[in-house]
Amino acid sequence: MASNICTIVDNGTLKNMNGSLNVDDEGTPTRYNILVENGILKKYIYDNYYSFLVGKIKSTGNARRSSYAFLPIPRMTNTYLLNGKTKTTDIINSVEYGLYVSSVNGGEVDITSGNFVFSTTEAFLIKKGKITKPVKIQH
Repeated sequence: MASNICTIVDNGTLKNMNGSLNVDDEGTPTRYNILVENGILKKYIYDNYYSFLVGKIKSTGNARRSSYAFLPIPRMTNTYLLNGKTKTTDIINSVEYGLYVSSVNGGEVDITSGNFVFSTTEAFLIKKGKITKPVKIQH
């Protein structure tokens, strides 16, 4: 799934954060969910409906609606990458060709494919372990 230094969590319990709630839109308490641990997918986010369809899985407290006119669906709360033990410079030095994303703004999950989609606000090109130039962001 991802590098073994990557752990991603979804945490609706953080105080004073935009995605934080005491309970989701179905009344289920939000919680700290480890989604990816050491690069391995461990858990999906669920509401009551999808947890029922899958069976033997409880809601993760992620039922959200965009307004009262819509049914709740599983949505991220505060989803983030945990700090690891590897230094940023060591990660960059190990990349032959890639992007260093220094700022993201919002995100979503395509529930049909499971893909995470994040809007990048600042990124730089990495070539042979060195940050070379900023990348123009297309919106």
